[in-house]
Amino acid sequence: MGSASRNLSLILGGCNSLAYLAGSIIPLWSMDRLDRRSPLMISAAGLCMCFVLAAALLSVGTKPCAYAATVFVFIFRLFLGIGYLPVPWFYPSEVTTTRIRARGQAFAGFVNWLCVFIEVQITPTAIHNIEWRTFIIFACFCFAWIPMAYFFFPETKGLELEDVDYLFQKGGITGGVFESRGYPVQPGHHCTVNTDPIEKPIGVEIGNVHGAENNV
Repeated sequence: MGSASRNLSLILGGCNSLAYLAGSIIPLWSMDRLDRRSPLMISAAGLCMCFVLAAALLSVGTKPCAYAATVFVFIFRLFLGIGYLPVPWFYPSEVTTTRIRARGQAFAGFVNWLCVFIEVQITPTAIHNIEWRTFIIFACFCFAWIPMAYFFFPETKGLELEDVDYLFQKGGITGGVFESRGYPVQPGHHCTVNTDPIEKPIGVEIGNVHGAENNV
């Protein structure tokens, strides 16, 4: 019985790794074809669904339902690969200016691994005490990321480095994300804006000089 259980654990672990690999390959094709926000919202919705269905199946307490819940672990890996596996590693550098880009990316990586550490530490205790209800808590967190990504994450696909400065020019946390459905700045926006702060004063000065000459 112990040998069979060990073999089953190895098989499930291998299947889990393959599902994770498949989920990691999907963004290689989709990330440059889709925007940044849609994969995050789709991924969060899929992760929420997996947690809810796994919790519902585990609450029944039968072996067939437990096997069915295991399937959603693999589906979970696929949805994770769509959005929250790749996007958090490059999105922070796309929404920060050159001046703070390195520090912003470093802080984002720190927060990411800190959350992973906390999750790994509390999950065994939570499952031991509240069992399948743990996944309901995780589902709520995943669901919360859907409106969060929609309302607070500006779209950065196609933007040049010079466009990033205008992302939050309307002020506040959203910087106009809510009003523009994620695109407060269109690609190439910096080319349509006068970025030379002394250009206008110089023009005014020259005009004044010519006016003075005419008066003389």
